[in-house]
Amino acid sequence: MIGNGHDAEAKRREDAVIARRVRACAQLSRASAFVAAALSVVALVGWAVGSPLLTGLSPRFVPLAPNTAVALLLLSGSLFALVRPDASGSRRRIGALIAAAAGLIGAATVLEFLAGVDLHIDRLLVPAGGCEGVELCGRPSLNGGLALVVASAALLTLDVRLRGRHPAQVLAAIVGGSSLAALAGYVYGAPPLYRIPQSGPATGLSVHAAVALSLLAVGIFSARPHVGAMAVVLSSHAGGAVARRFLVAALAAPLLGVVFMLGVSAGIYSVGMSAALIAVAAMVIAIVGVLRTARELDEADRTLRATEVRHRAFVEHASDPIFLADMTGRFVDVNRAGREMLGYSLDELLATAISDVVVEGELPALADAREHLLSGGTHRGEWHLCRKDGRTVVAELTATITPEGQWQVITRDVRVDERGPTGRRGPRRDRRSGAAGSARPG
Repeated sequence: MIGNGHDAEAKRREDAVIARRVRACAQLSRASAFVAAALSVVALVGWAVGSPLLTGLSPRFVPLAPNTAVALLLLSGSLFALVRPDASGSRRRIGALIAAAAGLIGAATVLEFLAGVDLHIDRLLVPAGGCEGVELCGRPSLNGGLALVVASAALLTLDVRLRGRHPAQVLAAIVGGSSLAALAGYVYGAPPLYRIPQSGPATGLSVHAAVALSLLAVGIFSARPHVGAMAVVLSSHAGGAVARRFLVAALAAPLLGVVFMLGVSAGIYSVGMSAALIAVAAMVIAIVGVLRTARELDEADRTLRATEVRHRAFVEHASDPIFLADMTGRFVDVNRAGREMLGYSLDELLATAISDVVVEGELPALADAREHLLSGGTHRGEWHLCRKDGRTVVAELTATITPEGQWQVITRDVRVDERGPTGRRGPRRDRRSGAAGSARPG
């Protein structure tokens, strides 16, 4: 096929780029698991030494419950074990087992809230006198328990595919979205985003848990970068470039919000001014992102059009006759050598089917060749073709089905035979004024 060498080289370059991105995703997944585990360890140390700074960053914030810290440690270990798609069977079983254990901790928490029972597991790791007089002290929040269950399910279904979809990525998106909402609640002073109403000051999704769960969601996505949404993000095509650009913009806006809210806390400007600055910054980021993406897509479109023109010129001036036909066998393009071989103009051939230029005695073989091509094969053979002037052309044809679903026929070793294989001269039907008549599908 024309351009095979160039296409193969471009494919190798694209594969090399994707391979580097896949390796980077694996490293990101491991790093996410490591940081999430480190945050959990910091909180557990904080409980052991009685430091509110280590358990919740501030006495005003919800502390990370010990049970949640243990569950996050388990989830981090599971992600680290499962990050490699080709991990051994024993490693996969260990990863699944500790993910299930984390899910059980979350499920127990949900059961305590929904059933109104105390399973006496909330203070197992709370030091004596660690939270005397505090209602529900040591109990993970309901939203935290649900997040643990969903994150556990995401790791357990990491390599599952249902009806072409990857449930692990959907579940990871739920975990990441709820965690980011909790972080936004802390940044913008909106407790309902991280704390259950009327549940007491000690119950809610802590900053540690929100950050750790967000990192685990990123790690789950990065663990399987070749499937689902991540495959689009890593793509070398236009869709991948657009996705990466807007993902960066989507992450930049909340970070700017954090900066502006710090200004409010420092008394530099008011909350109203902060909201206005955030709105303006988001608008600027969106406009810049759209314009840069539009410019790159415009350049890519011009490059593609120039490539198509060069390819068209290459095919048009090739010394071998080249024919393209749709799946019904009707011609959609013929180069100059092909038109000269058959003696027709391009417009005449575009109103013609393959079956109109093959001598009548070879039509059964044409049907067999079509079935062979549709099964994925390549056809090579000698065929007798009818010229416009009535003579018969004997040519060796190589036919394939292109990725676009068209017949591509390349002709070699052309010679004119004054008598067709059926023993009669000229084409098998009258072509008045070059018309194809009632063309039969090839």
